Amino acid sequence: MNGDASVVICGGGVIGLATAYYLGKRGVAALVIEADSVASGASGATAGLLSQPTLEQTRSPLGPLLQASFEAHLELAAQLPEESGVDYEFARSGMLQVSLSDEEELGDRQRVE
Repeated sequence: MNGDASVVICGGGVIGLATAYYLGKRGVAALVIEADSVASGASGATAGLLSQPTLEQTRSPLGPLLQASFEAHLELAAQLPEESGVDYEFARSGMLQVSLSDEEELGDRQRVE
């Protein structure tokens, strides 16, 4: 980079880096400033955990946002290793959903079938 950034982003965690990534996709030069090292704070402590929203979460007002965020991460997981040359060891694993009543079970079955 030649030092001509249009945007300065304070923080090299998941939000700062995602912001820089998407700005770059749009041709906007961004400079990320991080006090320590990339993903060394809270972003590095989560072990990369981003879970698919549970059925209960999808029923909440934030449900569509949670689902869209998860799907965006799946897209990034397919693109980033090739674009960056860095394998960040993305892996999908299963999830157990427990229905606590017959009514919940019926609703859960309808949603996943």
